[in-house]
Amino acid sequence: MGASQKLQGKIDRVLKKVQEGVDVFDSIWNKVYDTDNANQKEKFEADLEKEIKKQQRYIDQIKTLIQSNEIKDKKALMHAEKQIEREMERFKICAKETKANAFSKEGLGQQPKTAQFLCIRRNEFVERRRSKRLKKDEMAVCECTFESACGERCLNALTNTECTPEYCNEHCMNQKFQKCEYAKTLVFKTEGRGLGLRADQNLKAGEFIVEFCGEVIPSKMAKERSKIYKDSG
Repeated sequence: MGASQKLQGKIDRVLKKVQEGVDVFDSIWNKVYDTDNANQKEKFEADLEKEIKKQQRYIDQIKTLIQSNEIKDKKALMHAEKQIEREMERFKICAKETKANAFSKEGLGQQPKTAQFLCIRRNEFVERRRSKRLKKDEMAVCECTFESACGERCLNALTNTECTPEYCNEHCMNQKFQKCEYAKTLVFKTEGRGLGLRADQNLKAGEFIVEFCGEVIPSKMAKERSKIYKDSG
């Protein structure tokens, strides 16, 4: 086996471990916010901390691989690094809430149970099974230079269109959705309204915050669901 094959094998193993860890983290995260039992919540939060520590061990490996001149395509590694950093931020949010609620008279354990939900990382198309692959002449390809890095003057950025990674440089700043470059947010429980989301940093007007993901359904199904929700109160 050649050196390049060994290196690719190492990259594949790291990426697989990161994705497995992200899936486990998401599963535990949901359990933390689904339970009203204080003891269970404490256990799940401890599991969350263990999982994030496992993920942190891969950060150094990924940074080393990204710096390697032997690797040409580093998009997958950079995405994995962003995934771990995102989970670390989410863990900080959880730890901050736990500390705040320890001094609350109501506490999370005494609040009404919220509806269960499934955490997803991308839109799910109910009827469309496969996303359409656009041809190059159908894409909005900018003409930005390496120095400009697709900033405010980028034609795509001005029209609220993200650049396509295959046709842009690695310093492109107009791929926030694709690279999960989200603002810091805080998930919290509201009074009688379930879970809410608020900013955990100062934001400028019009600044990108986070991608809203959910089911993409046809209008007929939307009307049917609307009727069900209305009938059920």
